[in-house]
Amino acid sequence: EFQFEDLLGNFHWNSQKNEIEIRELDIALEDDNHIQAKGNLPLDVLMFREEPEIESEVSEIVYQEIPLDFQINMKQADLNLLRLFLKEAFSEIMGSIDLELYLTGTTENPFMNGTIDINQGKIAMNNLPIQVEEINSRIEISNNQVNIPNIPLMAYENRFNLSGQFEMVHLVPENISLTIQNDEEKIIYQN
Repeated sequence: EFQFEDLLGNFHWNSQKNEIEIRELDIALEDDNHIQAKGNLPLDVLMFREEPEIESEVSEIVYQEIPLDFQINMKQADLNLLRLFLKEAFSEIMGSIDLELYLTGTTENPFMNGTIDINQGKIAMNNLPIQVEEINSRIEISNNQVNIPNIPLMAYENRFNLSGQFEMVHLVPENISLTIQNDEEKIIYQN
């Protein structure tokens, strides 16, 4: 379920390319948060297609070459927006986020670039004793490579630092490499 307070859009459908040009899209959410987007979206990507039993090389080439050109922006949005996607994950979430994402390439070979700035972030997870405080970090995405800078976190009263990277493969995180360090040389755990 996705609810919004106001929606403003200016769209153009190109029937020859079967593509929607989003000239302006502004989704106003609660607490004066906005998601803004613009760009071109091929409708073939958004629609469920049955795969033919016999694939022809020509249709495969045409499918692979559908260009992507899309941008999503958010300015000073409340981190609480994450609850839209992960409803039961957080017991506490605060802070703001600036997001600038660009999706280019083709449907078969998409590229994601951009930045995610987290300001005064604080996150506590349900069912996990993990609390992340004072997140003031920039996550950079360059040619599908996502780099997570050093982020301090607390787990079972222990201080850790989390950093890492992963790759977006067809817009799905893969090849995840995370480093968790504890500089205090002790870990407290109580069950």
